[in-house]
Amino acid sequence: MLFLGISFTVFAVLHLPFFRKRALWDTVRERAAWAAGLAFLATGGWALLSPEQLMNRLPSALSGTPGVVYAGGLGQLIAGAAFAIKRLRKLASWGLVATLGAMIPLHQLGALHDATALGIAAPSRGVSIASQAGLMLFVWWLGRK
Repeated sequence: MLFLGISFTVFAVLHLPFFRKRALWDTVRERAAWAAGLAFLATGGWALLSPEQLMNRLPSALSGTPGVVYAGGLGQLIAGAAFAIKRLRKLASWGLVATLGAMIPLHQLGALHDATALGIAAPSRGVSIASQAGLMLFVWWLGRK
């Protein structure tokens, strides 16, 4: 939810008349790519600066391994910064698709095994998996030329 909030806020700000006149953000896709890049920078930084908050959301089998959180955060930071460079955007989008795709099994494992222990209601268990797949599709679309 943090990612979506940041993305929508930056995207809305880039639609203000002052920013719309800039050559960097001439299309909707450019504005969305900048918004997603900034959001990935923020969420990647959050994962690296406070990994204990994200480790609480990992399945119990992986709760003692902070490397998963650090790898995901570092991948988001690097790809988020690369989104600002047009020539690197396609490579960055594939890196983000791979990073987000690697997290789907973690979401699935958590939804199947630890959801009741965390107090997550049964109908909402698959929401994170579906939103992750939608985010992967969105990032892939941003990387297309």
